[in-house]
Amino acid sequence: MTLSRSDTGRCNPPFLPQNLLPGFLFMSGFSFLLVLISQYSYLLFHTLAEFFSIVVAIIMFVVTWYTYTFSKNNFLMYLGCGYTWIALLDFLHTLIYKGMAIFPVITSKNPAIQFCLASRALEALLLLTAPIFLVRSLNRHFVMGLFVLVTVLLIALVFSGFFPDAYQNGVGLTPFKVYSDYLIITIMTGAGLFLFCRRTLLSPRIYRIMLAGIVLAIGADLAFIFYVDVYGLSNLIGHLFRLYSFWLIYEAIIHTTLREPFTVLARDANVYHAIPQATVLLDQDGRLRQANKAACLEIGLEESELVGRDCHALFHPVHLSRRSCPVCRALHIGAELPPTELKLNNERGWRKFTLSSVDTGGGGKGVVQVSTDISKRKMVEAELEATLHNLDRKVAQRTRELHSKVVELEQARDHLVANEKMASLGRLVAGFAHEINTPIGIAVGAASQLQDAANEIKQMLAFEEVDENELEEVLGIIAEGTGLTLTNLRRAADLVQRFKRSSVDRTSEELRHFCVRELIEDVLVSLHNTLKKTKVKVTVECPKELRIISVPGLIEQVLVNLIQNSLIHGFDNGALRGEIHIFCRSQDTFHMEYQDNGKGMSSETLEHLFEPFYTTKRGSGSGLGMYISYNLVQRHHGILYCESELGQGVWFALNLPLGTMVDLEEAALQN
Repeated sequence: MTLSRSDTGRCNPPFLPQNLLPGFLFMSGFSFLLVLISQYSYLLFHTLAEFFSIVVAIIMFVVTWYTYTFSKNNFLMYLGCGYTWIALLDFLHTLIYKGMAIFPVITSKNPAIQFCLASRALEALLLLTAPIFLVRSLNRHFVMGLFVLVTVLLIALVFSGFFPDAYQNGVGLTPFKVYSDYLIITIMTGAGLFLFCRRTLLSPRIYRIMLAGIVLAIGADLAFIFYVDVYGLSNLIGHLFRLYSFWLIYEAIIHTTLREPFTVLARDANVYHAIPQATVLLDQDGRLRQANKAACLEIGLEESELVGRDCHALFHPVHLSRRSCPVCRALHIGAELPPTELKLNNERGWRKFTLSSVDTGGGGKGVVQVSTDISKRKMVEAELEATLHNLDRKVAQRTRELHSKVVELEQARDHLVANEKMASLGRLVAGFAHEINTPIGIAVGAASQLQDAANEIKQMLAFEEVDENELEEVLGIIAEGTGLTLTNLRRAADLVQRFKRSSVDRTSEELRHFCVRELIEDVLVSLHNTLKKTKVKVTVECPKELRIISVPGLIEQVLVNLIQNSLIHGFDNGALRGEIHIFCRSQDTFHMEYQDNGKGMSSETLEHLFEPFYTTKRGSGSGLGMYISYNLVQRHHGILYCESELGQGVWFALNLPLGTMVDLEEAALQN
């Protein structure tokens, strides 16, 4: 675990953080006191200074060792282990310092300086290697054993005399001591550079404090190089620098392992109490161990009064026993509870419960219960459900009313459609009656001439006065009359046949094999009396041999409606000169195009063209013609499409699927 760089991106503050000021003032006052004491007794100054460093080092070890379970900070754990044994070397250095007289057998200054040198060397190596554990884990017991081994080895070397001399009476510091100090300074400098390279793994505050501690340690080592007398000024300055160095490293460790975690804990506690849901920590027996502010307010008791009490009796539905309570059942078997909604009572309303297991430390297990007040939501849901039920009832009632109206409208529509078909048939009858009147009238006139001729021949025979020339003249009249009668009767018979075919087609939807050209001509014949009163010319482009299997009545219905609409709306009842063109072809489907060059229609009219009862000229139709045509086409899986613009005429396209001989046979069997 490494220290987070939590405050990156801010402006660079002073080299030492501002919250070190109280500690710095204390250290300044303590240092001033030590300087004053040194004027009275240097030995007392030295003892107090060393013991301060020793106590600080021991505190660092205790704090890092016992907080490692939570902090998992390998870097600080390594420093704590190392400074413990540095403190032991400093303690031995203090005990055998010149003038202490604790070990009378030791009269030389050399062992004390040797222990001081060993302590500083071990500290330099400790600070140099510590940044490694910013990215690596460690086994603290192994590290502790390693430092014990190194410390015992150094103590044995000093007391056995194998440690090189660091001080000679009358001479002062030995070259070994001086060179060792330079080496220690070099190692300390390397430690500072190594720490600089790993600075991104530290928070800026801890990095600055550690770097300042290393700089002061280097200053102490420089002071220790130049002293000659163990009671001299240089030695005093070195101890003061080392005092400050220990204090800064102590601040770094204490801040990281104690102050920051407790600050976080306090902040988390505030967050915990700020949670609006009633949140409690339960043991495995369902008894309260902690409760946030919302839980206390819900019950009306302080947290101290809630701790130890049964959760079910306070927070769960009163009408449920522990066995029937889903929250208690989940708690009993140690299972997490998904969001579960329960009604407490009429007064307290509804709650949504969740259970989550947590580790309470020391191998203990706990459960966090969160209960959210959902009474308002449930009230809104109940109101919404009632509203929806009422709405469903009203919708059902309106649906029945609408269904009744739809049935009435469908009946009215069917009646109108039937009337429209009868009106169409009436127009057909009127057209054919007018057309058939001419040949029958001619035939009647010819028959009258034949009757006169017959009477004249009878008179000739009665008087026995038969003139050959007169007889030939009468026979000529008879021959001419007979020809006229036969021709016009045949014409009338053809018209009757067409009428029969058209009337059947228009009143049924029977599938038939028919000639398309003949069907179009039948339609034009039925409309001949209407068309001859207009200035509209109808042209047909359809092969005579085009025969299809389809519903002829459908095509006739569409074509009649299209022609009548063109005459009424496109050419103002035939008052305008124009042209209608009909084009037919057949491949996979039957395709008919109908086009006129009349007035056309607006986009609004085009949009409503196939709607029932829609007409732009009141009194000129029921508005059902195109609606019936469109529905007939759709019923037979066809397509009727229109394009038009004002002043550009209209263009219709009709596409119908073709039937087969099998379809025709099946239709014949059904009929």
